This record gives sequence, C-alpha cells and structure tokens, in this order.
Amino acid sequence: MLLPQTPQLRYTNNMKTDSFTVHTLSGYIQSLYLIEYPTKLLLLDSGCFCDGVMVQQFIEDTLNRRFSDLQLVVVTHPHPDHAGGSSYFQQKGIPIAGVHNLHTWYSGVSGWLTQQVDILMTHFVAYKRKTPFKRIAFPRHITLDVILKIDEPIPDFPDWNVVNTPGHTTMDVSLCNDSASMMYIGDCIVYTGRRYITPYPLTDPTAYRNTLNTIESMGLSTLLMAHYGAKTISAETFDMLRSSIPELPRTHINMIKQKLGLL
Repeated sequence: MLLPQTPQLRYTNNMKTDSFTVHTLSGYIQSLYLIEYPTKLLLLDSGCFCDGVMVQQFIEDTLNRRFSDLQLVVVTHPHPDHAGGSSYFQQKGIPIAGVHNLHTWYSGVSGWLTQQVDILMTHFVAYKRKTPFKRIAFPRHITLDVILKIDEPIPDFPDWNVVNTPGHTTMDVSLCNDSASMMYIGDCIVYTGRRYITPYPLTDPTAYRNTLNTIESMGLSTLLMAHYGAKTISAETFDMLRSSIPELPRTHINMIKQKLGLL
C-alpha cells in the first residue's frame, strides 16, 4: 500500500489584504490557496490526496500554527486535484464544505470509470510537468460536513461568498471576496503557463458561456486560478475564450465518439 509521501515544501508567494493573507502553495499539479486570518485558516480546494501532508507541514512548520487552526476546506468541484485531498483532511478532523450534490459526480459504474480516467489524466499532467509520481487515489463519495448554498457566505467566513459557475462540471462554484476584489475560480478558466484555454471536460457549453459572462461582469481585480496562480484577465481574453467554446459538450464519452467518427 502506498502512503502519502512527505513532500519538499514549496510555495510561490503570498498576497496581503486588510483582513487576511493569501498563501499560494504548489500542489501536485495545481495551486492551492490557504487564507490566513489572525485566529483561523481557510483552504480553497483540498488538492490531490498527496497534497494534504504538504498543507499540514506548511501550517505547522512555516506558519508555526496548529493544524486545527484550519477551520474549513472548501471543495469547488469533484476532480482529483480539487477534491482528492478531502479524505486526508477529514481524517485529521478538518471539516469539508461543498455543494449538496458534490458526491454524485463519480456515482455508479460510469462514475467509477470517469474517476479512473480523471486520475490517469492527473498523473499525465504531473508527468508533463516533471512532477514525481505520488499517490492520488481517493474515495468516490465525499461526505460533506458543511453544505454550501449559492449566493450565500461560506459558514464562519462571511467575507467569502459562494458563486454558481457551472460548465466545467455541472456543479462548479467559485468563491468571491468582494472587499478584496478577488475570486477563486478553480478551473473555470485554465492557464497553461503560456495561454488561457477553456477547461476539459466542458460538460455544458451554454452554462459555461454564462459563467464567463458572470466572472467578467464582476470586474474583480484578481482571479485566483487553480493552475499557475493569481491572474488579471483582460476583456480580449474573455472574448477569445467565448469564441473557443464548442457547440457540443467536450467530455470523455464525446471525445471517444469523435475519435471513432460517431460525432
């Protein structure tokens, strides 16, 4: 049985606001955002299963705080690099928050197959980034401790509001802090290190177009992205992304059908 590896601690930078500090941590394939307040901590997405020990190490060894100061981990959608670490934190007594239907994404036989493909894709991204192989297998079912409600604040963190941003999956949410003019958008927009692209999968093109319009209309100065850190995105980039939205959903099944000439 593979156990979580103790990683070399990596973090890129931090941003200070009037109320909190945003620590950007480098996970297996994604950026993780640890929000530090004087008396508590909030983690935006759990990362992969192997990232849990890195987050704990950062809190205890770098911030010199108790791990229990992490009062909540919010999961924005169910993919391995966003929800895969949930079980690690729950085993340590840290509550997990998400929308009510988060556990349904990988349900049933088709859900199991989807999860296996998603895990393989995550490892492939890590391989392309020359990241050493680590354990990222995780339970398909997430038992939530806190249910998030759309257009309402995160419980115990009233300065962060839950925004409905589906399209990548049917249940994506983003987390907005109006006072700091920033929002964590997960994979709603993906940066590759060279360019901005629409996410894969893209389960609902119409909903995704609405999500892009919503994010742009909010006029926020900082978008915390799940890959390659915080960005400010121009109107031209939003236009480019909208123009690249496919007519049909871009999913594992549709990609196979396309390869077989069935679409």
